[in-house]
Amino acid sequence: MGIFRGRYVISRGETDIWAQQGNAGIDVIEGSINDPEEGNLIFTIKPDQLFRMDSWAHPEGLVVGFTGVLARQIKDLSKDVSLSPDNFVLEALNAFIQAGEMASGHNHGDAQKSSEITQKIDFENTD
Repeated sequence: MGIFRGRYVISRGETDIWAQQGNAGIDVIEGSINDPEEGNLIFTIKPDQLFRMDSWAHPEGLVVGFTGVLARQIKDLSKDVSLSPDNFVLEALNAFIQAGEMASGHNHGDAQKSSEITQKIDFENTD
């Protein structure tokens, strides 16, 4: 399959279907991908609608989109540690969850062990 810069190929056949960026969102077009100017616009969908549609289709999952400065930082920093941006976010979130569990005394790895951490505190007599 060829690479078509700026177009996401959905299907190839007698008639091709692809997506490309449009003024109002993502345009889904039908026609010959080799002659995109002659393609027919099927519909346009906004990126946030895709996130909501994926959440609807996978109710047990969670979809979060990053934009702006945070998205740029994730992309740049993930390169520094040789991870994909997705894996960088997953590793960072996992570290944050583990730190939170350690700070709160929760241990989800062994349900039989007590998750209570106690420390004896002695107060000075102020009389």
